[in-house]
Amino acid sequence: MSEKPIYSEARKRRLFWRVGLILAMFVVCMIVLFWLYTATMLVYPRDVACLNQLSQLGMACLMSAAADDDKLPPAYTTDNNGKPLHNWRVLILSWIDRDLYKKIRLDEPWDSEYNSQFHDQMPSIYACPSVMDLSERKRYASYAMIVGDGAIPEGPERLNWSDVKDGRKNTILLVETKKKIPWMKPEDLSMDELAQGVACGQKEGTGVGSRHPKRVSCVMMDGTMLALDLKTSVETLKAMATYAGGEEVTIPNE
Repeated sequence: MSEKPIYSEARKRRLFWRVGLILAMFVVCMIVLFWLYTATMLVYPRDVACLNQLSQLGMACLMSAAADDDKLPPAYTTDNNGKPLHNWRVLILSWIDRDLYKKIRLDEPWDSEYNSQFHDQMPSIYACPSVMDLSERKRYASYAMIVGDGAIPEGPERLNWSDVKDGRKNTILLVETKKKIPWMKPEDLSMDELAQGVACGQKEGTGVGSRHPKRVSCVMMDGTMLALDLKTSVETLKAMATYAGGEEVTIPNE
């Protein structure tokens, strides 16, 4: 008398497909986890590097103020006729890249025939590490002041710490931006450009914005770092940009 098979052919086929499906799901899960891991490992160091760069730029501004009667570097300098010459990025080079600083002619406009040779020699500290375009990394700054209309004065006027009535810890000094600003050009962000709100990741914008997916970093006038997200309102941005507006504002947690 022959023994009956433990599993019928139909049952074997069902078992085979179930095992195969489980293995396929396992492989897909491992691929997704690997992708998430590598994406995190690639993005997170760039976030940290960006924060570090912005912090260093803030410290350079603070050291410049400490060395010059508690006055911030101006948004930009002008000649005797009021023509813009150089912005704060160039002026604080003495704390960041003194060799390059010595080469630039500060008594000539930023776009003079001589100074134009430095337009594509931007120090890497001015470019967010998440900017992948190499030509952009050499020419366009990722960090800006907010100027005019109660914010940092636009032009050669210098802000004294004693004038910051809202408190230095409550007032933005520098912020990330998606606006393509040639690094030597006397240009920053206006209060009107804050009306776009915060632009993170793939969201388009030419005001306050970052390539990072979830936040935009800023350094305050006391050197502390803060993170702004998409929920940060335009009203909050403008209140944080003014130094003596007297607004009541809840500063976002880092």
